[in-house]
Amino acid sequence: MSDNSLNMVFNLDGFERIDDIIFFDQPILTHLIKNGRDYFKYLVDTEDNYDLFLLLEINRKDLADYILSKTSLYSVIVNNKNIGTIFKEDSRGLIIDSYAINPNKMLDDYLPDEDSFLSIDYSFNSYYRELVDSYNQGLYLQELRSRAYYLKFEPTNLKYRNTIGFIELSNNLLDNVTSSFRSFAKADFLAQFKDIIGDYDKLNSTFGSLTKHIDPRVVDVSFNSFEIGIAADNVMKDVGDKHLKEWAVEVVDKFKNIVLDVDINDKDADKIISRYSYEDRKKIFDPLILIINNKNVNFKIKDNKKAVYKKYTMKKEIRAKIVPDLPKEIKVDKDLELVNFTAVIDKNAKTKKTRINPEKSLFSTMDNTTAYITNENFENQGFSLDEKINIPVRIESQRNYIKLSTEYQGKEFTNEIHSDDLNQALHSLVKQIATFLKLG
Repeated sequence: MSDNSLNMVFNLDGFERIDDIIFFDQPILTHLIKNGRDYFKYLVDTEDNYDLFLLLEINRKDLADYILSKTSLYSVIVNNKNIGTIFKEDSRGLIIDSYAINPNKMLDDYLPDEDSFLSIDYSFNSYYRELVDSYNQGLYLQELRSRAYYLKFEPTNLKYRNTIGFIELSNNLLDNVTSSFRSFAKADFLAQFKDIIGDYDKLNSTFGSLTKHIDPRVVDVSFNSFEIGIAADNVMKDVGDKHLKEWAVEVVDKFKNIVLDVDINDKDADKIISRYSYEDRKKIFDPLILIINNKNVNFKIKDNKKAVYKKYTMKKEIRAKIVPDLPKEIKVDKDLELVNFTAVIDKNAKTKKTRINPEKSLFSTMDNTTAYITNENFENQGFSLDEKINIPVRIESQRNYIKLSTEYQGKEFTNEIHSDDLNQALHSLVKQIATFLKLG
């Protein structure tokens, strides 16, 4: 008995055996649990009339690391902060003596080799498979949190203390940030890859295929004023192209650094204007300006969990520079009419754009026609559907407007336009259906 030990009464009642991790003629290392806690029962010595064991509680991380051969049994024991128990067990399995011991002061003869790494695959064991899966998920979440930045919505009215209204949070705050991010992601993708990919349709379809990969992961949530930590998922990206993958990983942080910058200056504004069109800038910044103008809440941002929050705002002159108010056009009532035309095109032409020559085409007017909404329409707006769809849309000509209507999953969707932009009208229907299906 050593000076750092203490006599004690001891038994193994209540311990459940999980597995003999190491077995040579007899169990060398056995995994036990009691009251949800994990223990190692390790054979340290053998005498004629008894075996000498160490019983030591271990934490889940050490257990997973040992199973995965990331750490040795020697390290698990000597670095353990718990007090262990040395006990003698006779041939009948009865404990005849025991004492407490500090594991990092055990005799060298009682310790395993320093390179005592486990060399057996325990993935077939359901207990350890679940343990490792849970451990890996924890590492994945920990890795994402280390790279996350945080958004906070703080009420300005003290009577609500630190609570945010659910409807205001979902409809006016998170929805506006999400809308801004989607618009930024698409605009940045087109700016970066338009000269590489070239074809506009291919650009849109490629971006649509990336939407599920660029969705920021919510890795931390606090309901104190409601704050969330978000990060890009760079662990599970299965994008084949190297450049596309790099962009998909970086775009979440680019959104923070470019759009959510709390100190946008003239130089920053010039870079934004040179890279993104006026229409794109409106879609990116208008939703955030709505939050800035919301007197009921302060929108704050910080770079990481330990940083200090800063209020998101934008100087009026910077705002006017990035998204200036353009002169409004004089509104003139239009007499809209649907037109069908038949023309001949050259399939071998270098450009796929069709230019209509009135003298060589046949025209006819109509009161109504039918178009179709497909998966591509959803992908072009950053939404993804698991099933293949082909939704018929009825287009009707009225006196001063065009009416579009369709039905999907028992619900009717309509839109009226007072311009000649049918694509924009179809986009609106797609967004209505996406909202109904709670996509994105």
